[in-house]
Order: sequence, then C-alpha cells, then structure tokens
Amino acid sequence: MLKFFWLALLPSLITFSSFAGTAPQDASDKIVVVGDIHGDFEQFTCVLRQAGLINSRMRWTGKNATLVQMGDIVDRGPDSRKIIDLLRKLKSMARRAKGDVYALIGNHEAMLIAADTRYTHPGEYKAFVNSRSKRKQHLYFDLYIEHMKKTQPEESWPDYESADYIRFLEMQFPLGYVEYMQAWAPKGDYGAWASSNPAVLKIGRLLFVHGGMGPTTQNYTITEINQWIQSELGTREQAMKSDVLNDPNGPLWYRGHILASEDDPAERKLITDVLERYEVDHVIVGHTPVAGAILPRFDGTVIGVDVGLADYYGGPCAFLEITGKQLTAVHNGNRIDLPSPGNDVGSYLHKVLSLDSENETLKSYIQQLENPETKEPVIESDKLN
Repeated sequence: MLKFFWLALLPSLITFSSFAGTAPQDASDKIVVVGDIHGDFEQFTCVLRQAGLINSRMRWTGKNATLVQMGDIVDRGPDSRKIIDLLRKLKSMARRAKGDVYALIGNHEAMLIAADTRYTHPGEYKAFVNSRSKRKQHLYFDLYIEHMKKTQPEESWPDYESADYIRFLEMQFPLGYVEYMQAWAPKGDYGAWASSNPAVLKIGRLLFVHGGMGPTTQNYTITEINQWIQSELGTREQAMKSDVLNDPNGPLWYRGHILASEDDPAERKLITDVLERYEVDHVIVGHTPVAGAILPRFDGTVIGVDVGLADYYGGPCAFLEITGKQLTAVHNGNRIDLPSPGNDVGSYLHKVLSLDSENETLKSYIQQLENPETKEPVIESDKLN
C-alpha cells in the first residue's frame, strides 16, 4: 500500500447522514432497481430510459417513481463520475416530483475509500484531469520519492532522477490520479457521498442490500448496520485497516443468498430470520452476477439484480421493476413477470433466454441449475470481487 502513503494519511472525517435506512413508500408506487453498474454510463442510461425515468436530455420523467441503485458504481469501467453526477442531479429532480433516488454503498465504493485501486479503470483518472493536474502529479512524485528515501535503505534506491523511473511513476500515478484519490477520500466529494449512502435500505416490505444479510448482520437494526459501516469509513487509514468492510459475512460482501444451495437449511433459516426480523417479504441484492438476468431464489424471497450490466461482463440492459406486489424483470426492453412462490424458476429463466439467445452466462446458469453435478463456475472467480 506504499503508493497510497500520502493520501492515506490525509486527515479526513465524515459527518453521519441523518438517513437511517428506512424510506416511506406507498405500496402502489413504482420502484426501479438497477444492480451493479461498474462505470458503464451507456448501460446505466439504457436502464433509465427503458424504465421511463429520464428523457433524451437526462431529465427526470419518472414522476413519483423511486430508483434504487444497488452499489458498485465504480471500478472496471471508465464513467463512474458521470454516473454519480447524474444520480445526484436526478435525486433533486425526482424529489420535486414526489419521487426519489437512492444509491447503496457497495464493496467497491468501500474499497476505493480505503485507497484500493486494483480494479480502477484508467478512464476514471482521466475524468479528473484539469489544467493543474501535471503540477499536482509532479508534487506527488516528489512526496513519494521523499517517502521512499526515508523508509528504504540507500543501497536499494533506484535512480530516482532517471527517465525510466519517471516513466514508472507516470504509469503508477497517471494524470488525474491525485485528484481522483482526493475526491474519493472519506471527506472528499465522492467519498463523502458514498459513505453517507446506506448499506441497507428498507422501503415498505422490501429490503435492499448490496451483498446480503449475512450472519454478521444478525441481531442489528438497519440503523445500527448503516452507522457501523459509516463509522468504519471515518478516515482512510481506518478504512484500510477495517475488518468490517472486508467481512465475507457482512452486508457489502455476503454472497450466500445467491451462491448457496436452495436446499441449504442454514441459508434458508438465515433468510427466514431476516424476513421476520425486518418485517419484509423480499431481500433484494446485487454483487453476484451469476445468471445474466434478474434472478429469483428461495421461492422468490431473494431477488438477485446484478445482471452483469457493465460492458466488462457483457450483460444485458436489465432491471427489476416493482409495482405494489408485482415484480417484473425488464430484460433488453422485454417485460417478464417473476414467478410467484412455488412456481418454476426454470421456466422463467428459459423465457428470458428465448428473448436473449446469445446470453452465454444465462445458458451456463440454466445448465448448472438443471444439472447440479456440473461444477464449472458461471463467472470466473476474479470477477467476483
């Protein structure tokens, strides 16, 4: 983590949002749920247009509808800044029309606040380049070299003045890097925005969480979970050391709702307990793009909405629409009602596939569903991060 030494030590504190994670919602209102975006502005706006939420001028047309974005806006693609700026603009527009816009915090936002840029697309840095970027970049080089000289034995020093070393620094810290990391510090413009977003959101009898309500969340209220996550993002140094933000059983990372067998008694009990504790009918999650489609599981009590939307995954322009108690998948413009409890999920998935015959991820998922002995993963493990 040496590359983050300077930015990681910036004194940065966030102010807790007053939003506790429970939103008022009339049962008849339309809710549009979009999964992980990963920097793909075109796919995100495709969803918004198909949902009737924006016009060609990117202005809100959704009236009193509610948009819920499930986190993981950043990484893997180049345009998270444009997406977040649009979400902020749409929120104010929607509220004037008696609608609303919510974004959850995902594991990738938390990672970025903690200075983890392993999955950052080069285009993300370019979006922050301005007329002062070259000067800031070289000031950062100077600070970095000064730090290395203080912490490394002199006999191991490279030629810090050589053209080769400068080129190395330019590759490690491209133009826009400093501005990007400052913006995503806990007190930076985008870091503070993401930190204030809920990890768990309840609207009516619907519970939204990026990863899932894993064992770590048991016995905590929604407000307590959200405050817990926010407190761990108080400073960059604290975020970098946090076990909570990297907990595989926590709300940002848990995958059991999507990956566990539906015959797993422990997972079934966990989901039943969640439904009862939070007085909800459905838990809606992102984070795990295994099906290439909106995915109902555990008799429809869990809905997975990470369809691999971004170009990185090659997924469809698809989202979940909820009107009252009716749940509908909108898949490349086609509307397919989700099966009611007890009905065959396989028939629903085959119907989606008939409308998207080139969807290899969905084909593989159906094959695995129908042939449980198949052990090949649908999504490579390096993409499940």
